Amino acid sequence: MLVGFVDHDPEPAGIARLVRDGTAAEIAFAVADVHQGRGIGRALARALADDARAAGITRLTATVYGDNPPAMSLVRSLGRSFRANRRGRELELVAGLQR
Repeated sequence: MLVGFVDHDPEPAGIARLVRDGTAAEIAFAVADVHQGRGIGRALARALADDARAAGITRLTATVYGDNPPAMSLVRSLGRSFRANRRGRELELVAGLQR
């Protein structure tokens, strides 16, 4: 798990986690509303992707509700390949990582 802070604010600006399952891993991230759009989620997700690559993980997945273009863009930016699978109201996002 990674926690991001801004300046000297003691409250986290964002958090991200990775849960490994063999050569794949699920990622999740959240950024406080006041800090959205500042690149915090992208920085945390990229750090997780770098750690995943170093650990031999070849695929990242994330589940989002509804149509979430920012999340889709973020997950797409993490890998060399990308796909989104709709499951009812949810999207499963999958990014293939380069080594």
